[in-house]
Amino acid sequence: MFVPTPLTQHLGTHEIPWAALGWDLRLLGAENSDVVSEDYFDKVLLDAENSKCESIVFSSEDFSLLGLDQWGILLSEVYSRAILKGLVQFQFVSVRREIGEYVASQYKTLVLLGLSKKFDDVKGDLESHFSQVHKDVRKIPGKFDEISEVTEISYASKGIVSVFLERVFPRIRMPDVGFEEAFHNRGYPDDMIEIMREWNVGTGVEFHNQTLMHWPVFHTLPSVTRLSERRQQLFGAYDALVGERDVLVGERDVLVGERDVLVGERDVLVGERDALLTSNSWKITRPLRAFGRLLRRESVNNISATSDPTD
Repeated sequence: MFVPTPLTQHLGTHEIPWAALGWDLRLLGAENSDVVSEDYFDKVLLDAENSKCESIVFSSEDFSLLGLDQWGILLSEVYSRAILKGLVQFQFVSVRREIGEYVASQYKTLVLLGLSKKFDDVKGDLESHFSQVHKDVRKIPGKFDEISEVTEISYASKGIVSVFLERVFPRIRMPDVGFEEAFHNRGYPDDMIEIMREWNVGTGVEFHNQTLMHWPVFHTLPSVTRLSERRQQLFGAYDALVGERDVLVGERDVLVGERDVLVGERDVLVGERDALLTSNSWKITRPLRAFGRLLRRESVNNISATSDPTD
């Protein structure tokens, strides 16, 4: 199984769907927007052939952004080159994720790119988009001769790689012990995203009448540079807030520790008091203690009655 090396800074071959959409690949960290040309698939096929692999895997979550027309153009482009090398069998694998998880993840990406709207304001549009994506994927076999069926796999944070391999390569038996699948992207925390969204509100960065799922269209190289600078500023502001929070949490922990010490001392004194109240010696000496209090009271009265403090 041959997996092409990404041409950008991102894991996965995102450059393929981005090129099909006509988006600027410099947003993905490419040096220029022309890294996917007519020679791209020729080179991938040659590298796969030289590696002696039987299958090539193109994988990107951004394939979910393609419409049926774009799929048609992309599949015909790959097919026209693959058939020359005798590679004519396609397998289409769709890893399905819960719509709510898609929406939450995509919202964070949009905020990073300048969205200033709150989650509830765009949730419905995002849900509608991803629902349509699933419907379109199921239509692909009936629309394109190159694809005979769609293999659907339910998303799981662990085990997705082994499930994928078992579906695509049924001849291969996965070892019973399995293997560890590390997370590469855990996503930004919610509080960081909210800070970024408020920053977007304050700086006036917005989507300029673009639909939510076509956010890169309006970006030019200068705006990409400003976007990168803005993200660095946001990261710095977030790190500073996290540092301040950690200091406050440390001070709180010190105060809590001091409080716990005082509470402990109080509990000791209460225990001693309760022990005295229940002890025989406390009861036996009660008349003597009462007489002592009487003497102290009389002594105070005598001192206050004399006119000479030294008397």
